[in-house]
Amino acid sequence: MRTFLLLLSFISLFATTANANPEVKGTSITGTVISASDEKGVEFATISLHNTSDSALVSGTIAQAGGLFLLEDVAPGNYYLRIGFIGFITLSKANIEIKKGQKNLALGQIQLEPNVEQLQEVEITSEARVFETKIDKKVFNVAKSGASVGGNGLDALREVPSVEVDAEDNIQLRGQSNVRIFIDGRPSAIPANQLLKQLPSSAIEKIELVTNPSAKFDPEGMSGIINIILKKENNSGFNGSRFKYRYVA
Repeated sequence: MRTFLLLLSFISLFATTANANPEVKGTSITGTVISASDEKGVEFATISLHNTSDSALVSGTIAQAGGLFLLEDVAPGNYYLRIGFIGFITLSKANIEIKKGQKNLALGQIQLEPNVEQLQEVEITSEARVFETKIDKKVFNVAKSGASVGGNGLDALREVPSVEVDAEDNIQLRGQSNVRIFIDGRPSAIPANQLLKQLPSSAIEKIELVTNPSAKFDPEGMSGIINIILKKENNSGFNGSRFKYRYVA
């Protein structure tokens, strides 16, 4: 709105000047402002004429329909034009010479380049919190906690709230040892503490705590379930210093 009001004031200023001088005795300058991208006229582009010597404003106008503009009663001299509009790079057109006795100067088409700012690629990522509470479980994101740097699966478990691992590597959930350990939602044939001792913590994506298991897990007498979710690239097993494991349904 502010820009529009400024444009209206600019038009009014030069309309008043023209009306005060009905007899045009100087030179008329004409031209057409177009967009360099599609060659369409840029209506409402601002055109200002300046003295080359001191950059003083001499005359100005607003481009009409189709980008046409007219500057009237320009005295002989050397000038330059400044042409601009929102969304375009302001253009300075130099070396405009008006000779004595010259009636008209046609500048033809003047192209404005769109002002396209090249943005660098922006990657938006959503980072999980270290510990999240969901409706049916609590999730500990190992990678976000720093527990994935060195150590094994038992070391990662020691970082999880409500989980305790004693000196003999016995695992407790909320102070109770009757807890089931799952790997990717399934029980393992290897005792949990032995398996986790060999499993590098860097292979673990997250640890889920299910303190109120549903009936399908036969939860009677159980303090809960600890489900170790492995990173996808590790699901096929480990070689060398790593180990291979198998699931028992």
